[in-house]
Amino acid sequence: MAKDKTSKIVEYMKTHGSITPMDALNKFHVFRLASIIYNLREHHGCDIDTLMEEGKDADGNKVEYARYIWKGVTANG
Repeated sequence: MAKDKTSKIVEYMKTHGSITPMDALNKFHVFRLASIIYNLREHHGCDIDTLMEEGKDADGNKVEYARYIWKGVTANG
């Protein structure tokens, strides 16, 4: 049976330590990573930090994006 996208996101974060929206889009075709992260935090007890990073878009403009960092599962999760 194929894994759902949430399971793939968790596995990726456990393996790589973190994920960005671009990682999620390129690897798993996930457009709403923030929604998955919210669900993992609120309903599955996952401890995930958010680090805002800066980069540049294709035109050289400054952009800010989230990097979600896997910390584990809380005792309640």
